[in-house]
Amino acid sequence: MTLYPLYRFIFGEWLTESDQKINLIGASAGAWSMACAAQSEPLEAFEKYLKGYAEQKYPNAPTPKEISEKCNGIIAGLLGEKGIDEILETKRFSLNVITSPSKFNYHPKKLKRKLFVAAFWNLISRKNLGNYFERNIFSASSTDIIERDGIPTETLSLSQSNIRNVLLASGAIPTVIDPIMINDKVHWDGGITDYHLDLKYKINEGIVLYPHFHKEIIPGWLDKYIKIRKSNPENHDRTVMIYPSDDLIKSLHNQQIPTRDDFTTYFQKDEERIELWYKTISRCEELAKDLKSIVNHPIKPEAIEDFS
Repeated sequence: MTLYPLYRFIFGEWLTESDQKINLIGASAGAWSMACAAQSEPLEAFEKYLKGYAEQKYPNAPTPKEISEKCNGIIAGLLGEKGIDEILETKRFSLNVITSPSKFNYHPKKLKRKLFVAAFWNLISRKNLGNYFERNIFSASSTDIIERDGIPTETLSLSQSNIRNVLLASGAIPTVIDPIMINDKVHWDGGITDYHLDLKYKINEGIVLYPHFHKEIIPGWLDKYIKIRKSNPENHDRTVMIYPSDDLIKSLHNQQIPTRDDFTTYFQKDEERIELWYKTISRCEELAKDLKSIVNHPIKPEAIEDFS
């Protein structure tokens, strides 16, 4: 919700004035957003994505199957009739979608225990996560764009036959949404391995532009609960991150940005949640206005913070 105005400016206005080739990469909701950005009419795709996601309604507590079906509908909506062809055929953008295949046998009743064990070993070292999950990057250009780290990684082709399942798998939150079977592997939310994309990209020039809803980069989903787990500064020597200020976040309802937890907080109060989310989006228009001002005028030193 917070980044919607930023995406509209970046992909609907700012980048239309240039023609350089750009790699788009995302996991979970970020992957869905980048799928919107890679289409010929990104603003239309973003609008469909926003409406589909924000206006979900569940009169009763939904099952993982019901949420999966709803997410399938959101993906179908943002892709439309031509989205897949446009994503795969565009010469401007290359979409890269991250999923997290599990290395253990999936059984619904044993999943929480498996996650607990993975979380325990991840607490000791992030590299241990690679014993339980892999990283798959489905690329429209079939290009390997990141350096290897401690997580087993494979780059695969994003294609007509798998793109819908890949996008759905990238948002398949364990215990919330059913996993997706791709290439004989059980795939989960890409955020498990790459919650905030703490990745070393293979680039020799240019920058990594990272619109983010938080001023910190948390490497993996399970690292949310490990306060001492930080991102690797060497991964971000070319990263320019754009994020809301503390003052803006404090001005929001409950002084926080909306999350999927709101579905629980506002259970059977969908209209209240939807109104709140749209108010947040309106408030975050300031982010897009500020970025527009920055790119059109000399950058003020106070607008930049060095995290090295």
